[in-house]
Amino acid sequence: MSSYPKLGFLHLTVIDFGIGIPSNVRSLPQNSDKTANEALQWAFEPGNSTKQDSISGGAGLNLLQDFIVKNHGNLTIFSNDGYVNIDDNIINKNKCTNLRGTLINIAIRCDESCYCLATEAHQLKKRLF
Repeated sequence: MSSYPKLGFLHLTVIDFGIGIPSNVRSLPQNSDKTANEALQWAFEPGNSTKQDSISGGAGLNLLQDFIVKNHGNLTIFSNDGYVNIDDNIINKNKCTNLRGTLINIAIRCDESCYCLATEAHQLKKRLF
């Protein structure tokens, strides 16, 4: 984790050397033919999860995406040969990164005028406009 107070950002980077998000998504029979890009898109859809049986899941990446977009931050994920960059725009690509696992970088603005939870979004709009 790195803090850049003069720039107003907090960066958090996590690396997992497991099989990677695309490989995990493709382990499900209905997703076996997805490209890395398609698998990452699937993983961000609300309710989608590779967890089986009665284990709940499928909220994490979608909630993180919503938080990043609403707060004008940045989320970058490299996983296997897939790439996602989420800020005010969402970019999904197949990239030849040859990374076994997943690298996630989250950049959050440390500015109260940009920060809000979903329940506070209407209050933020009132402050900005």
